[in-house]
Amino acid sequence: MSFFCGLGRQILALILGLVFLSIVTDASIEASRNLNASDVQAMIYGGKQTDFNNSIILGNIDIVALRIDNPLHFNQTHFKGRVNFNNVTFNGMVYFIGSQFDSIADFKSSRFNNSANFSDSNFEGISFNYTVFNGVADFKGSTFNGNTYFDASNFFKSFITFENSTFNRKANFYNSIFSKFMTVFRGSTFNGDAEFDSTEFNGITQFSHFGAYDSGPAKITIFNSKAIFSHSAFKGNIDFSGADFKGDANFVNSVFDSSKEKVIRFSFSQFDKNAYFDNSMFNGSSEFNWCQFSGDASFENTKFNGVLNLTRTRYDNFYIYWRDITNLSYDDATYLSLINNFKKLGYFDDANNCYYDYMNLRRDRAPNFSKATEYFLLDSICGYGVRWTYTIRSALYTWIFFALLYYFSGGHLLKGSLVFSAVAVFSLPKEIYGNDDEYDTLMKSLLPDVGYVGIFNKISLRTIFALERIIGWGLLILMINTISRAMIYY
Repeated sequence: MSFFCGLGRQILALILGLVFLSIVTDASIEASRNLNASDVQAMIYGGKQTDFNNSIILGNIDIVALRIDNPLHFNQTHFKGRVNFNNVTFNGMVYFIGSQFDSIADFKSSRFNNSANFSDSNFEGISFNYTVFNGVADFKGSTFNGNTYFDASNFFKSFITFENSTFNRKANFYNSIFSKFMTVFRGSTFNGDAEFDSTEFNGITQFSHFGAYDSGPAKITIFNSKAIFSHSAFKGNIDFSGADFKGDANFVNSVFDSSKEKVIRFSFSQFDKNAYFDNSMFNGSSEFNWCQFSGDASFENTKFNGVLNLTRTRYDNFYIYWRDITNLSYDDATYLSLINNFKKLGYFDDANNCYYDYMNLRRDRAPNFSKATEYFLLDSICGYGVRWTYTIRSALYTWIFFALLYYFSGGHLLKGSLVFSAVAVFSLPKEIYGNDDEYDTLMKSLLPDVGYVGIFNKISLRTIFALERIIGWGLLILMINTISRAMIYY
């Protein structure tokens, strides 16, 4: 009896082993099956089969102007030849997950009306020029070893992600329209030129390592060569936080249009060479705090229509005009650094205007008494030493005030009072009035040995005259000092 039990166990083990061997063999055959490109092409045209997962395709695939309604599966597929899907409409889902393209893959002028998944694939050269993506476009984790072209592509109705992808040669997205939902380049590396000239970003745009979609270690977007975003339009939540631009960064003639609730972020970004933002426009709050500009930072004629944050930003030459900054976030170091930058560049008017606005902001944060005193003594009289026209204005006000005081003190002629006050406040020679006899007569009438200013009672006219002259000297010193400061600049 035991003999038969042992024999039964051996037979059962043998059967299970054969089944397992069969499964492994089938899987091996499936993983390594070779298909001729002509056969694949014929099956797709005939609509007989669209599942080519785990295949090695030999030869060139050339499918043009075809509508494919069924899902198309090329997961883990190795393409040995060229792949051409020009002007093809894909109505079903398209899967190229983990595929390898040994030659150029051309999807020019095609339309993906459903999801297109090219994640974790390797491309030796690819073209999606004039292609429309109406579903999710997933290139996450892919490697582009050859030139990559998405010129004039349309992702407007799509969610598009290139997260953690690597572009080893030129990546061209010229004149493309990106998603109204979300565009993600977070964690991507550009080792060749990245060209986004005349590109439109409509939804949330992420080039940073921040955001709710981080599922792994924090990563940044790295541009190892030139990054060109000139003539581009960014709309929505624009985030380049932590990006590393190792080549020139070009954002010339671009528009950053963020909503009131969102912020345009370049915080913690690194610009190793020159950064060009000339003739651009930032509509919304803009954050460049903790940025490092190792080369020139050029923002000439760039308008900031919201709050600009430059806290802890480091730069050598920051080319920007003060008139183009609507509201600079208050920080002492930020203002003083920008003032010194203006002086170094020879933008002396910008340095003065920035300093004046900075002093006004400081005064606004002072106690009420100090605020009023500082305004009267430092701002209104000389504009903190950078507004010489304020000193002239103060002198004119002083002249008219004292002239009226003399006029109302004893019924003197207005003309005489004006001239007499001008002599005092402007330290003019008495000959300006006329002959000496007329001036002496006026002096005696305005400054009698015993007399007071009627409207102030018991204040000597001689005291008022002396006070006006002292004020005039003080204003003259202030004006000379302010003008000298301006002349020293030049």
